[in-house]
Amino acid sequence: MKKFWQLILVAVFAFVLVGCDNPNNGTEQPNEHTHKYVDGKCECGQKDPNVNDPSHVHEYIDGVCSCGAEQPEYEPFPEGMSCAEMPELERCGFVDGWEWNYNRLDFDGKGMEIVLLSGASEEVDPFNQNFTGERKVDKQKQLTKIEQAYNIDIVIKNYPDSAAWGPSRVQWLNDNAASNTLLAQGHIFTISSDWVPSLKQGNSIAELENTVKKSGIFTDLNYVQTKEKNQQYSVGVKVYGYSAGEAHADYFLYYNQQLVKDYGLEDPATLWNEGRWDWSDFYSYITNAQAAFDARSEEKIYAFGGFINDIARGMLAARGHKLIDNESGTVLFTNPNTVQLYNDLREIHAAGMWAIDSYSADVSQSFVKGLQLFAHGQLWFLSSEMRFKDQTGFNIGLVPYPTAEGAARADGEVVPGYLVPMGADSGYAFPNVTNGQNGLTTAVLVNIADDFTRGLVPEFDSTEMSSRDQYIAFLSKRIQGDDAIVTEIINAVMSIEDNVKEYGYTDYMDIVSKSVGGGSDWNLDGFATWGMSLVTKQDVNPSVTLQSKKDIYQQALDEILNS
Repeated sequence: MKKFWQLILVAVFAFVLVGCDNPNNGTEQPNEHTHKYVDGKCECGQKDPNVNDPSHVHEYIDGVCSCGAEQPEYEPFPEGMSCAEMPELERCGFVDGWEWNYNRLDFDGKGMEIVLLSGASEEVDPFNQNFTGERKVDKQKQLTKIEQAYNIDIVIKNYPDSAAWGPSRVQWLNDNAASNTLLAQGHIFTISSDWVPSLKQGNSIAELENTVKKSGIFTDLNYVQTKEKNQQYSVGVKVYGYSAGEAHADYFLYYNQQLVKDYGLEDPATLWNEGRWDWSDFYSYITNAQAAFDARSEEKIYAFGGFINDIARGMLAARGHKLIDNESGTVLFTNPNTVQLYNDLREIHAAGMWAIDSYSADVSQSFVKGLQLFAHGQLWFLSSEMRFKDQTGFNIGLVPYPTAEGAARADGEVVPGYLVPMGADSGYAFPNVTNGQNGLTTAVLVNIADDFTRGLVPEFDSTEMSSRDQYIAFLSKRIQGDDAIVTEIINAVMSIEDNVKEYGYTDYMDIVSKSVGGGSDWNLDGFATWGMSLVTKQDVNPSVTLQSKKDIYQQALDEILNS
């Protein structure tokens, strides 16, 4: 027992000696050492506990993870900069390298509401319980960061019923601007680019950039909008709308995949891809389809249909011609190619192949009910609550408009002379605000919209998925049907998209028509009031009517280009 206590005393005495020897004993703390691992080992000898841990996810700070791994493609930003100011940096194409400075103008909203008006808030607001968009959680985080950065509350809601769409919405915006109540209604307005001349004329929206002087809010925010987008939202050289990203071809023919299958017809997209889709091919196709429908269907099924004015522009462009050439500042109504196109469309109508209820409809009930094979169509409406989501009992295909005679090409080869109208686009416009609540300005509103639009972390690294691959992924979500048919449709769409720089042109017809019509296609000499008659009225001579309208449209175009 005595030996036992002797051993205990020796052990305690040794412990005390060691404690007295420690220079950090007492109130002093040991020097902190942060492990910096290289090849799984710190210089102090400590091994990285995560080096063989498959569950470890790198979290980079200034380009380096705590495990020692260096961030791929890392480029340090100059002080105070981010992808908002320098999107061209390679690191901005990587999820881990992406950073964004929200509120570049240092605005303090002091908790005020900023209202964004939309035509379909459930597609835009990630906190909407009926949200139909993608990346809901990422967008919720982004919206929260924006609200915190600006000290604001963003409210996303629909336009009132009195401003449902088109002319009524333009009128509503202009009326509120005239009565100085526009700011009481909202701050950021979702618009269609073809409304810009009317909204500008009504002093409802602010100028955002001068493309000749290269000055304005865009320049101040270091935001570069593409040339094509600027043209869509311009009156003359002044830009009045914001729309990020690239311009995409969005002028196609819809077709009913179920009718194609049920009546043993060849798939239109496949015919395009095989180079068998010029005007004669197309006319033969719809003629044969109409004969099959008439012979086998108890209900009347039409081979063709759609808003006549949209189809005329799509068909004419596919032949390499335009109604208006804004680059040369010329109205081309009396061009022989224009007159010939209308005569060809009259032939389709005279043969009873054009759905009667579709003359002036974006989408006719005949098409929605499965009683119309072809219709004019746009990609952004597919799977959208605004058009087709859960509204049809069939899958919708897309095919480019037929080429000029003998011009069709196979396997994505460039079609000589082929054109695609780059028409109306959806974007944002803003009221004129110089010193509003808490110092609010138009520039702040543009900054908020830019943060809301571009300030979302990329979903994929640029090396993992190119912008082209991302667009194909987008198409795969929008286009439904048998796998083989979907592949053909995507290939057909991409044959246009890949050549959109050659094919695309900014179509001013909507803009000029609304100017002539006092803000609407349907007023005075607006295109909608007379364009349909060129196809549907037997007593109307297209050549004579087009000649009679040329001068008034030329005058309106001159005023727009010179304003």
